Amino acid sequence: NPEFTMLEFYWAYSNYEHLMDVTEELIAGLAESILGEKKLLYKGKELILSPPWPRLSMSAALRRFAGLSAEQTASSAGLLEAFRERGLQPPKAAVAGEPVYGLLLAALFEELCEEHMEQPVFIIDHPVEISPLAKQKPTDPRFTERFELYIGGMEIANAFSELNPSSSEDRDAHATRSPTSSCRRSHSPAVSSTISRAPLQDAVLNGRSACSMRITTCSGSMNTTSIGKRMNAVWIDQA
Repeated sequence: NPEFTMLEFYWAYSNYEHLMDVTEELIAGLAESILGEKKLLYKGKELILSPPWPRLSMSAALRRFAGLSAEQTASSAGLLEAFRERGLQPPKAAVAGEPVYGLLLAALFEELCEEHMEQPVFIIDHPVEISPLAKQKPTDPRFTERFELYIGGMEIANAFSELNPSSSEDRDAHATRSPTSSCRRSHSPAVSSTISRAPLQDAVLNGRSACSMRITTCSGSMNTTSIGKRMNAVWIDQA
């Protein structure tokens, strides 16, 4: 795997929306500092890094980049129809029993959208089935407070609001929640042993919000090798 982690941090008392703001500022600022402008060339294409960047759900991305209708992205039946129309096979875990909407949505997104996302875009609100450590959205528990950042047709960052169970029942549910499909890569964060986790633990144990993020890139790609050399794991704490 050519990916390597350039930056990973945890932020107590915050959430994934704040983290998207920080991510935009971080990457655009680094580009301006290192390259002299908020854009860069990658594979002959100019990538504009000036914020704000679009924030799309997987459903919205499928409509924008793959031409699916709102009806198709709204249900398992519609997603299965989209698989059939394009001659694609849905993941076995998604259709082993009752079709699993979240797994179908994630698999179709990965098949049809990723390569088309050249300019920076946040893909937000990932299905709960592929986001075991992320907090569920209070407005729609099928999805989580998680995003992935895509630039140049590839994933650059993964982040989410940390699940912070407030009761023993919630903690048991958290312990048993796990991905049920191989259609997505695992994104469970691994904290560097050099980072103090005490503020994060305090936030989680007391039911407060916290979030985590990692930024990755392919070795030598996007003229960002020098960025990696300037970065260490960072802890941001807003008490």
